Amino acid sequence: MSMKKLKIFSVILAMAACFALSGCEEYPLDENGLLITDKTESLMTSLALLGSDHVSVLVGTPVINNETGVVTAVVKYGTNLGKLKPSCGTSIDAIVTPKMGVWTDFSNMDSPLKYTVISGDRKHSTTYEIKLTVQAKP
Repeated sequence: MSMKKLKIFSVILAMAACFALSGCEEYPLDENGLLITDKTESLMTSLALLGSDHVSVLVGTPVINNETGVVTAVVKYGTNLGKLKPSCGTSIDAIVTPKMGVWTDFSNMDSPLKYTVISGDRKHSTTYEIKLTVQAKP
């Protein structure tokens, strides 16, 4: 590498390090290494459920009530509720617990699963109960 290219590379590397460090000073990191920001909303904005074939099992669009924290969704007849992969959209910078995107057992319909959306500032949260109904046999 020529001396000129090495100098340019060093300057770019130094600028990137400076930018990264100044960003970290403004916004601290949480225990998962994610930025803590000033965002206070803790809303679920969408829900998706995939079956074991990685295809959506939802019939229509789930209804998300942000005031009551209840999400109602209809899944296709014959869906294996014991192996679904949930994912959701949230407010900007929010996180969800327990973790979504993993195979989850939703088969106990008498005890709907709960997920908590935590705001970007990690000070506000909303807990959602996901209530599933199985579509009637066609």
